[in-house]
Amino acid sequence: SRKNKRSSSPARGKMARASGAEGAVSPIAVPARGGAKRSAAPAAVHARESRRLSTLREVSQALSGTLNLRSALHRVLEILARHHGTVRSLVTLLGQGAELQIEASDGLDAHAHAVRYRVGEGIIGRVVESGKPIVVPRVSQEPAFLNRAAKRPELPKEELSFVCVPVVLNRRAVGALGVDLRFNPERDYERYVKFLGIVASIIAQALKIQRLVEEDKRRLVAENTHLRQELRERYDFSSIIGSSGPVRQMYEQMAQVAATNTTVLIRGESGTGKELIAHAIHYNSLRAKKPFVKVSCAA
Repeated sequence: SRKNKRSSSPARGKMARASGAEGAVSPIAVPARGGAKRSAAPAAVHARESRRLSTLREVSQALSGTLNLRSALHRVLEILARHHGTVRSLVTLLGQGAELQIEASDGLDAHAHAVRYRVGEGIIGRVVESGKPIVVPRVSQEPAFLNRAAKRPELPKEELSFVCVPVVLNRRAVGALGVDLRFNPERDYERYVKFLGIVASIIAQALKIQRLVEEDKRRLVAENTHLRQELRERYDFSSIIGSSGPVRQMYEQMAQVAATNTTVLIRGESGTGKELIAHAIHYNSLRAKKPFVKVSCAA
């Protein structure tokens, strides 16, 4: 038992030292050399995390507040610049022809929106191709930069960092979010990549909603066009049966008034087809794409 007791003592001592190390980063001031720095570090971390949470809230509100994705993305990039000091930023999305085009930007010239990237081309193209983020701590030392969208005039005097994360939708990269930052050797790039990844995920959800809305809109427009065509065919003049003299005269009058903006009075006994003639005149007139409203005057 004594042997067991002695062998357990070092373990207790080791645990005490570990807990003491954890206590060194506690916000409670410790009377030791460098204690002020140790107590200030958690405060800085807390402020940074609080700022990131606030940013995510504003980003979510910006993207959910409108169906205009381009305008919302621009607001997101402005939020990143305001809270995190991004020098410039951009969001690229896959367009027609499987090319990456700049959907929104902040800090770039107007001509940058005409720039296109192929998948696998440059840093942004590689991010979309691989579906994985890329961090370039020193932009001036990276030969893979194409500098098409941004010339980065700061580089001769000030070093920049570039962080790019994919925008993933349905397990497939459909774009990328990239930001230029002022170089900071103490920056925690791993945590920053995770933060930007969350922003990119929110962008992906907004993109998904917009595409669903556009798809529903196209479907409704196509269905509406199809139904109008069916109504036009159903109420075409040729659908009215009759070849007698009065009927032929009625055809001529219907064709004449359908092309004008005049009021038409249709008379006849019940069951003679007054409503059918009214439909035919409406769906062959300039108002064919407008609603046909029936009002029972007898009621």
